Amino acid sequence: FLMEKYSAWRDKETGIHPLFHPKPKVTRIFFRPVVDFFLAVSRLLLLLLFFPCYFIIASLFELVPLPGLIKRMILRTTHTIGCRITLYILGFWHIPTTYQRLSRRHPLPKIYPPGLNIASGDLIICNKLSYVEVLYLGYRFAPTFTAVSIDGDAVKSINLFTALFDSMNLRKVYKKDSTFEPLQDILYRCGSSYGGPVVLFPEGINGNGKGLLQMCSALKNVDSDQLRTHIIGFKYYWHYFSPTYTVGNVIYHLYQLSGQVKNTLIVRYLSPNDVPANPNSGQDQITDCDWDEQVFQALANLLRLKRTKINQRDAQEFLDYYDKAKNLTSYKKNK
Repeated sequence: FLMEKYSAWRDKETGIHPLFHPKPKVTRIFFRPVVDFFLAVSRLLLLLLFFPCYFIIASLFELVPLPGLIKRMILRTTHTIGCRITLYILGFWHIPTTYQRLSRRHPLPKIYPPGLNIASGDLIICNKLSYVEVLYLGYRFAPTFTAVSIDGDAVKSINLFTALFDSMNLRKVYKKDSTFEPLQDILYRCGSSYGGPVVLFPEGINGNGKGLLQMCSALKNVDSDQLRTHIIGFKYYWHYFSPTYTVGNVIYHLYQLSGQVKNTLIVRYLSPNDVPANPNSGQDQITDCDWDEQVFQALANLLRLKRTKINQRDAQEFLDYYDKAKNLTSYKKNK
C-alpha cells in the first residue's frame, strides 16, 4: 500500500522506486528492541564524546597556514583516524573492499588495498546512499568533495564535514551561484596544491540502493585521464535495517543504525582497465563526447543496478509529499 501511495516517484521505465526506504527482510525476535536500545544508547554516547573532539581538531588544522604537503599529511592522518573510529562506533567493524572487472580480457589489479594508487587531483566517481560513504571516503582518502547544484549542471568544492552534514540533511540543496566552478578547475587546483582526490557523486543525492538516480551533467567535458579516474560502488549487506538514508529523521536513523549489532558496507572498485578511455585526455581543446555517459554506465554495471530518471527536484517533491502524508496520519491518530 505504501509503495502505491508514493508511486508517482517510481521510475516509469524500470518500475524502481529509488527513494523509499527498504523494508526489513526478516522479522525481529521479540527481545531485539531491548538489545537495540542498549546498543544504540551506548554507541551514541560514545559518538557524542568522540565526534566533537575530532571535528574541532580537524577544523583547527584546516585553518592553520602550513605548506601544502605538510598540511595534507596532517589532515589525512586526522581524517583517517577520525572517520575510521566513527565507523567503528556505528558498527562498521569490517568493510569488505575488492576490485571488480566488467570483462575477463584483463586480470584484476594486484594493488592492495584497492585504491592505494589514488592521488591528489584524481577523480573519484561513486554512488551515494547515506552519510556513511562520506565517512568511508574520508577514512581512505581525505578527499575534496563536491556539491552538485539542484539542476545538476554545476559543482562547487566542499570539505568533508560539509559533505557529511549535507548527507544528513535531506533538504539541503544548492542553487548555482558565483561559488560554483567547472569540475576541471577543481581537479587542477587539487592536483597542484595537494588537495587530495576529488569526489563527485553524479546523482547529487542519497538513493536507496535499488537503482541509480539520474546522472548530473557536471561530469561533461572533463579531460581526466583513464588511469586518474576511479569508479567506486557502494552497497550494504543487511537484514533488519538498511543503512541507506533517503527519508525520515536523521537522529532516528542514527539510533536505528547504532542499534544494529554490526553493519556491513561493501565497497567495489572498478578495475582501471575497465574505466572508459577519455577522448579528451591530453588534448589541448576539449571536444563534446559521451564519456560521462560511459562512466556512469560503468558505475551501474559495477553495482549491477539499473538507471532511473529520478533527479534532485523529484526527491524534494517526494520529501514534501512524504512529510505531508506523515503529518496527516499523525493528525488522524491524535484526533
